[in-house]
Amino acid sequence: MKKITYILMLAALLLGLSACSQPAGENGNSASIELTDAMGNQVAFQELPSNIVVTGKQTPMIIDLMYLFPAAETKIVGIENRSQTTKNFLESFSPSSAAKIVLEKGAGAEQIAALDSDLVILKTSMAEELGARLQTLGIPTLYVSMESIPELETDITNIGLVLGQPERASEVIGLYNQMTADIQSKIDQTATEKPDVLLLQYSEDNGEISFEVPPATWLQTNLVEMAGGNPVWTDAASTGGWATVNMEQIANWNPDIIFVVNYFGNSEETVSQLMENEVWQQLAATQNGTLYGFPGDFISWDQPDSRWILGYNWMAMKINPDAFADVNFEDVVSNFYQQFYGIDETTIQQNIIPLLYGSF
Repeated sequence: MKKITYILMLAALLLGLSACSQPAGENGNSASIELTDAMGNQVAFQELPSNIVVTGKQTPMIIDLMYLFPAAETKIVGIENRSQTTKNFLESFSPSSAAKIVLEKGAGAEQIAALDSDLVILKTSMAEELGARLQTLGIPTLYVSMESIPELETDITNIGLVLGQPERASEVIGLYNQMTADIQSKIDQTATEKPDVLLLQYSEDNGEISFEVPPATWLQTNLVEMAGGNPVWTDAASTGGWATVNMEQIANWNPDIIFVVNYFGNSEETVSQLMENEVWQQLAATQNGTLYGFPGDFISWDQPDSRWILGYNWMAMKINPDAFADVNFEDVVSNFYQQFYGIDETTIQQNIIPLLYGSF
């Protein structure tokens, strides 16, 4: 009997030692991790971060990625107030988000340090402006890039690691890949002639209207190509950001389809105004009814945000209308929020669908 008892005790001890040496499961805080962030920095933690602050440029988009993970609800303690849309989006399905500490826009390193955070997540463009000072204060940082689909996948993977939910990261990437494959399956990949497409950002300052096109390597251009269109602006695009184009250039391109993005207004209303302009009335897209306001809800869907897949789906439908004739786009939106964010149908219908804008 004593021998049996001893064996059982030894087995229990070995099992206990084994359990202590294994990484914690999802949502656990005791697992050590190592990763390479978007700046190429090696980031390592002996224990998972539990007090995370998101700040700097593109805070809204970073938050949108992080809330693809249930653990974000409890691990994010501070959010910079870069946009009211972030607050509105979170409160539409997460009442507890109102308790998050809101940092003022442009908050400095000392204000962030006061939150006693063990990780700050920043866009790569904030490395010199804020990241260097955080490093001086000994505050760990994780940089995200969010400029292309492959970079978004890397960022999602890294966010999953620091939140202790790597399996959810794989699941999210799988959802994107499956949705992309479903869209691609409807597009004629063998077509030799593709419609000429122009994507413009519209802005107005003191009555002065201007139009800009994105760089050839940015997500907006990639999505037009993936959707089966020929982006006509790439020769005029810059490498560092949006490039201004004049009306003469737009008329020379005279594309088959024009998508208009308005980050500071309703794109559908913008398109209605443009259609009343005599110069715009001469364009093929206006005459053919293929001048479209880019859609969105809390944010425009053309951006490297979690919702880029909705923008891609919508563009594919507009470029290939016959192939998507049986698709109800409101159902696409509802399914996205259910699968990616776990939001129930009632909440989606009450808090998200009424906000949709753009040319549907």
